[in-house]
Amino acid sequence: MSAMCSRRGMLKGVMGLGLMASFAPMSLRAGTVPFPHIGAQVYTVREAYAADPLGTLKRLKAIGYDEVELTGLGGIAPKVLRQAVSDMGLKVPSMHIGLHDWRDRPEAALDEAAELGVRYVVLAWVEEADRGDWKALSDAMNPWGELAKARGLRFAYHNHDFEFTQKVDNEPVLHTILNRTSADLVTLEFDVYWSAFAGYDPLYVMTHHGDRIELLHLKDMAADKKMADVGAGTLDFPAILKQAKASGVKHVFVERDDASDPFATVESTLRYLRTVV
Repeated sequence: MSAMCSRRGMLKGVMGLGLMASFAPMSLRAGTVPFPHIGAQVYTVREAYAADPLGTLKRLKAIGYDEVELTGLGGIAPKVLRQAVSDMGLKVPSMHIGLHDWRDRPEAALDEAAELGVRYVVLAWVEEADRGDWKALSDAMNPWGELAKARGLRFAYHNHDFEFTQKVDNEPVLHTILNRTSADLVTLEFDVYWSAFAGYDPLYVMTHHGDRIELLHLKDMAADKKMADVGAGTLDFPAILKQAKASGVKHVFVERDDASDPFATVESTLRYLRTVV
């Protein structure tokens, strides 16, 4: 069976499930999280980061985070920011690059990422107006991946719910991305909440597409499908983290888009993650 057919069949299996089978509440278990270095996506604390990027990163380090994923440079030169985070004892394995940069200035954006010293460069959001031709967008990812690879970087695509709910040729958009891109050039940053929100069991997707997932975003889902702090919702994070480790995920990042108290969210989430196996 070809890789394309295999991927189609596996994701069709998710479609056949309809909505997720269940989200059983879980209890805290003593143990060690399978990822010794937990990262924070600064989008959770974006207002603080915009106002004081270095102070915000210092605060994340003080809370206990070893890694951060950036959504931008905060107006700081890449080499300066690289030295600053190193002095803090932080690592920056990944950063997001906007679609306009990928289209209009990919080499310049990638040069900045290389100067910063990241490993992964992520296309994290596609505006609704840009979702009309997924085949063309998917085909553009391989060349972007080549440009990244030439600089020692790795291109990644971050999902939301619409990659599951929107269709191309009667198949989820995620099929198009997986089938039209090379695993050597394009990996996934898998967001477990958005998969669940779309009705796709994150564990199923991770089990069958783990070879394409190297980065993970962690946020929880409440019973009403709204976002929740990790450990306060319905997703089975002990099982998710176990599967992520088995699948070869390299980095995990805590993120919550709508946190009312962002620093309380990142603090409570890290405290919870340190209790799960």
